[in-house]
Amino acid sequence: MTHPETLDLVGTSDASRILGVHPATVTRMVESDQLTPAGRLGGDTGAFVFNRSDVVALAEKRKAETEEPPTSPTSGASRSVF
Repeated sequence: MTHPETLDLVGTSDASRILGVHPATVTRMVESDQLTPAGRLGGDTGAFVFNRSDVVALAEKRKAETEEPPTSPTSGASRSVF
């Protein structure tokens, strides 16, 4: 039986690759409420799992925040015409 709401989950390792950060940084992002895990796996480590769409959205947000807006030649200091 297939569900229309199939989740696309990724682990910390995949999330770190999508975000371009170290896996430990992903854990810190969870601890600082920047990224919300979809859940935790059982076992000794209780590894986090994330909705891929949440991770991709955060990566895009971080990229947009780090990009500088384009500057126009008329902005800023005045230019000499001589």
